[in-house]
Amino acid sequence: MKIHSVHVSNFLGARAVDLQLDAPVQLVAGMNGAGKSSIKDAISLALTADLCRISKKGEAAALISEGATNARVFVQTDERDFEVTISKAGKITDHAAGREPHPALPFVLDPARFAQLAEADRRTMLFSLLGIETSHKAIAERLLKRGCDPDKIEEVTPLLRGTC
Repeated sequence: MKIHSVHVSNFLGARAVDLQLDAPVQLVAGMNGAGKSSIKDAISLALTADLCRISKKGEAAALISEGATNARVFVQTDERDFEVTISKAGKITDHAAGREPHPALPFVLDPARFAQLAEADRRTMLFSLLGIETSHKAIAERLLKRGCDPDKIEEVTPLLRGTC
């Protein structure tokens, strides 16, 4: 999924943010309290329904910027648009409700969460994201395609673990 634009209004410290994301990597910099983490949390809310800094849906009104009557997050991707609004009463309207996000998305949005995974789980997730099959057969096929000696491949294949 590629994010094309992010629009945030009155969400925590991000009062009015319009980002057009044309490059593959975007860096957001600013002074403490400028709203950088608020932008990250807004994107996470829109894409994964993660309420970030609160523990209960009933506390959602706390995510609205001080003095504002509502908050809105709109994220446009190459797959679909995601929009979430929060009313002053704390009612959340999520246009993607009921749809499960990609299982890797919470880890992409919060790298610390990925770092806390066990080594085997990190490896499994990365192979899954990259679409790499790690079975003995798949590894042997890749080695053959690279021009490795079939007899040597046959010798080492029994030594391979199911997940590399």
